[in-house]
Amino acid sequence: MKKTTRVILRVSPDEKDQIRLRANTYGYSITDFLLEGGLRGKVQPVLSINLHQWHRLSGLVSNLNQLVRHCNEGTVSPELQPVLQGIQQEVTAIRHDLITKQGERT
Repeated sequence: MKKTTRVILRVSPDEKDQIRLRANTYGYSITDFLLEGGLRGKVQPVLSINLHQWHRLSGLVSNLNQLVRHCNEGTVSPELQPVLQGIQQEVTAIRHDLITKQGERT
């Protein structure tokens, strides 16, 4: 779902620093930290494996956005097939890593 509504929260500079520190401690942005706490009632730390995977996914998302733009422009060429296969393999590897690491925690 696209996020289109803003919530404005006024805090003191000291409170903002405290929120930022806690968010960083848990591995969240301030926005995600407040959403997690506000919607779920408590904040779970982001596992380091998840942070690593998010970094890997960000590059893939950039590539996908470029491919979608080409598709929308009607300029998809046969040379993109290896790129699509590479992205598919990378996504599969990330899913495997996340599933494997999740299994190790339980």
